[in-house]
Amino acid sequence: MSRGMLFMATSATAFSLMAVCVKLGAGLIPEQELILFRSLFIIAVVLPILKRKGVPLLGVNRKLLVARGLMGYVAMSCYFWTLGEFPVADAMAVQYMSPLFTILWAGLFLGEKLTGRVGVAALVCVAGMLMIVRPEGGGELGAGLIGLLGAMLAGGAYTSVRALRRTEDPYTVVLYFPLVSLPLSGIASIREWVTPSGVEEWMLILGVCLFSYIGQVFLTKGMAEEEAPRAIIVNYLSVGFGLLFGIALFDTIPLWTSILGIVLILGGISAISRR
Repeated sequence: MSRGMLFMATSATAFSLMAVCVKLGAGLIPEQELILFRSLFIIAVVLPILKRKGVPLLGVNRKLLVARGLMGYVAMSCYFWTLGEFPVADAMAVQYMSPLFTILWAGLFLGEKLTGRVGVAALVCVAGMLMIVRPEGGGELGAGLIGLLGAMLAGGAYTSVRALRRTEDPYTVVLYFPLVSLPLSGIASIREWVTPSGVEEWMLILGVCLFSYIGQVFLTKGMAEEEAPRAIIVNYLSVGFGLLFGIALFDTIPLWTSILGIVLILGGISAISRR
């Protein structure tokens, strides 16, 4: 494997482990509390880097930076919540529809050309999501729609990053995500705050923070060294890891409809990744 693909494989592993930590923490640590601790961790890591580089902390296009942070916060809240409702691989597959929405938002707001392939891929991905959530009136459709909202907003966040690259340092963009999510998750955590009391809770919190950071670092490195189609497809290893972790740790035997839905979503996204 090339170095870029190894970076992407490392990122996929880290993101799947983060999802496992969130899933294990469901019922022990509220998802907003996990986002709060993650925000504190990222701020603690990124601030010294910005100070060392001498980059202005507040950036230039502050309105778009705040919008990116807000979309990222809501998207992560939706994703963490669906991890508590769905098997790990199912929640990850729905969340990984975000590249499709990135292309759609880029076409609407950045003037990037859309093709018929995107429309076909969208229909395939929606069909895959319906196979996963199995809308039979049991409430799963509602959970699937929340996951879809998270993917839409994640796509919007990624599109804003593409626009911000013209004026902002990458670390400034990274910093605004936790700067926005810290007060919002703090307020949301007040009502259901659970003080971590044991080693297990703190290890899960550390796992969410550390694995999400490692995943983002190696994703950035991999995308810088590898062609986008190959990089994106390798990153979908995380869904496969999520499927294996779900079987090994949660005794979740996937239904054939879930497996077909995952294949449809990954196939649809892979088809348009060559753009």
